[in-house]
Amino acid sequence: MRMVVGIVFILLLSPVLAAVPLPFAVITGNEAVATREVWLMILEDISERSGHDMKLQLNHDHSSIKEGFRSGESVFAVVDPLRMMQMRQENIAQPLLEVTGPDGSGVKTRLYVRKDSVIREVEDLIGHTIAILPPDIHCAANEYPMEMIASILEIKLEEVFLLDTSESIVKAIRYGAVDAGIITEIIPGQDVGTVDLRLIVESEPVAFWYVVVRPDYSSNVITAIKDALLSFNGVYHFILPEQNDKP
Repeated sequence: MRMVVGIVFILLLSPVLAAVPLPFAVITGNEAVATREVWLMILEDISERSGHDMKLQLNHDHSSIKEGFRSGESVFAVVDPLRMMQMRQENIAQPLLEVTGPDGSGVKTRLYVRKDSVIREVEDLIGHTIAILPPDIHCAANEYPMEMIASILEIKLEEVFLLDTSESIVKAIRYGAVDAGIITEIIPGQDVGTVDLRLIVESEPVAFWYVVVRPDYSSNVITAIKDALLSFNGVYHFILPEQNDKP
């Protein structure tokens, strides 16, 4: 009798367990409102396509996302390419898809100065100040090409300022608070007002993000979410990593 009751209890509970939303972690930085709106729209579409309810989980930095995977609380997340490699090496997550712009293009990181600046090339930054994004908040701040960041660090900048948004960096350059700034697209097509600045150098395009997943999670669920993301058509484009032939 107890066995029958137990089986009935499990059968009654199963739909409830199946309905628990799958957490999908995303970095917000200081752009929480825009990030939340974009990803809520995406996850609503993915939930409908896949048949699995997705729950947006907003994280301020990559450290908290990595901790969620280590503890087993997280299932899916969007991280930058650097963190994707770290999480794969630690075997706490595996890459599922790359995230690019709607036309398949990657994100570029650009170094700007004022139009009347004496700075004409990277080497001219010696003795000048520069503003950058905090490396643990925004994905593409870590994807500034290694050779470029190395050359900047080698010339020992007089001072580096960490500013939380690209808009803040633009204002700091425009009003002379810093001599130069490294600006990265966070959302495809986002206008941060650089029309009155001068471009010194820009990186090759790289993937905006990677969607990663727990390696021990249900393969059927992973496949359903992957297929739904591949079918999505909107502000971001999701592709299999091996299909991306861009630098």
